[in-house]
Amino acid sequence: MRFMDQPDSQPINPYESPAAEVSASNGGSSNAAAGVGLRRPIEIEGALSLTDAFHAVLSPRRKVSLVLWFGVVLLWSVSAFGSTGSLLSGFTSEHVFLFGMATFGVLYFLLPVFAAWRQWTRRTGMCEPHRRVISEENITSTTSSITATMQWSYFSKYRHTKRMARLYLNPPRMFLVVPRAFFKSDDDWHSFLELLSRKLPRSGKAGR
Repeated sequence: MRFMDQPDSQPINPYESPAAEVSASNGGSSNAAAGVGLRRPIEIEGALSLTDAFHAVLSPRRKVSLVLWFGVVLLWSVSAFGSTGSLLSGFTSEHVFLFGMATFGVLYFLLPVFAAWRQWTRRTGMCEPHRRVISEENITSTTSSITATMQWSYFSKYRHTKRMARLYLNPPRMFLVVPRAFFKSDDDWHSFLELLSRKLPRSGKAGR
């Protein structure tokens, strides 16, 4: 017995899986999806400037708190000293509250700034010159004294501004500062932000 010729189509293989045909036809798109990521590790290096050091310790939330604190102290000062004229009449509850607010401001705002200034002058801590290699798997940081490799699971979230990115550790009070000035090009900076968006949840909106 002879089968009918099919000149306009190729013979059908009864042993070929239809799924294999679909997989073969979609191989390009599958490879493209699997290839999403950094084309190469991003290498950055440098030392924090004094301005970047101040921005690192003054988070957006702390800056808002600073404005609110200053407003409360200013209004309370007008009320306290406007009603008594001077401290010669004795301390009142308003004076005590004002003194407490001033002390809180020194501890909450000025101490971190002083600590950042001290690290910058001594080139220690976050202001120590370092080199980092950022890849899909981890971040490797090298200083004059230590080399540390941190997996992405080591971080809990991130926040970025136009000047830098903060990668928060566990607990979130600790963070890794990655300044934009360390990157060799804007393309590397934007590739880094895209990598962050895939690896970590973002905390709040992008700041200035």
